[in-house]
Amino acid sequence: MTIQPRNFAADDPGGWDRLVDTAVAADAAGIDRIILSDHVVFGENPEAYADPTRGGTKGGRQPTGPDGHWLEPLTTLAFLAGQTTRVRLGTSILLAALRRPVVLAKTAATLDVLSGGRFDLGVGVGWQEEEYTAAGLEFAARGRQLDHTLESAKRSGAKAEPPMNHRS
Repeated sequence: MTIQPRNFAADDPGGWDRLVDTAVAADAAGIDRIILSDHVVFGENPEAYADPTRGGTKGGRQPTGPDGHWLEPLTTLAFLAGQTTRVRLGTSILLAALRRPVVLAKTAATLDVLSGGRFDLGVGVGWQEEEYTAAGLEFAARGRQLDHTLESAKRSGAKAEPPMNHRS
């Protein structure tokens, strides 16, 4: 079973203990996987979430509004890895094209090592033009950009060395 706890909130949640508590409880309960979603910025058109012609879902609703809070998923998963012991950790859709390929590869490899091999990277192109505009990238080229990101990340060979066990 996979769960997707909220790493976002419409208003300041005053802390993220609920997210951490959910992950710890899921780990203890035998849940197979925790996945988190990704948004870098929000557009000023939250109604687009309900517009399939723009990539949204009919009847959909942007869960936070343009001023919402959304934790970056890789950083959050790294923190959750330190709070859990067995549950797999992953991204539902990480907007990989918005990140530098070599840094993404190194971050993912590090997260996988520090979690004991429990990290699963799910990627996608996203559908909000505002996120690409904010990153200085061409929205219409997002598919090509994702291909380039994945190819570059694979070619980089970025690896994180496993922690060394020192004995006294």
